[in-house]
Amino acid sequence: GIRDKLVTGVQTCALPILLYGVGMIHANDVRGNEDTAIPLNIDISPSLGDGPFQISGVPACAVLNKGTDKGNGVWTIMRSDLAGLAITPTLHSDTEFTLTIETTLLTPKVSDTMVVKVDAVANGPNLSVPSGVTVAEATWVSLPISMSLLDTDGSESLGSVEVRSIPSNVWLRNSSGMLTPQIGRAHV
Repeated sequence: GIRDKLVTGVQTCALPILLYGVGMIHANDVRGNEDTAIPLNIDISPSLGDGPFQISGVPACAVLNKGTDKGNGVWTIMRSDLAGLAITPTLHSDTEFTLTIETTLLTPKVSDTMVVKVDAVANGPNLSVPSGVTVAEATWVSLPISMSLLDTDGSESLGSVEVRSIPSNVWLRNSSGMLTPQIGRAHV
């Protein structure tokens, strides 16, 4: 009978296989300048749906350009928010931070983290000078010049102020004494 027949050889065929998985969130570390929007590079598998997704770890006073601020450093976004999504760090801060991106409707949650590195950028100082000064001949007049830093985290310092377009018959002095203008300029 049938048991007596030996079958030899190998038959190969392609079978369609469907793999079902939970999906992934992939967030790449990013770098940008302080006080500017830094693009976020986040990819979310289509199998995870359209959202909402949660981003946590957003520093105080930092903002995303899309999504909804839920408070305490937590934002929600939808898949449609991913294109062009960016974060503007806290004003004048170059502090690195980590964001966590996760699903909100799945159990177990799917998540990934990304580091946002912020490069310091020097800011110009605040400078206040009078718009015009009336001077009587042969008298000293006080020039109320004041300057301060915009960024007060200690990463920047003030130097001197250069006064330009000084007529040749005008002299300047400061608390250290007389200043001699060089080609219509003096550093105060």
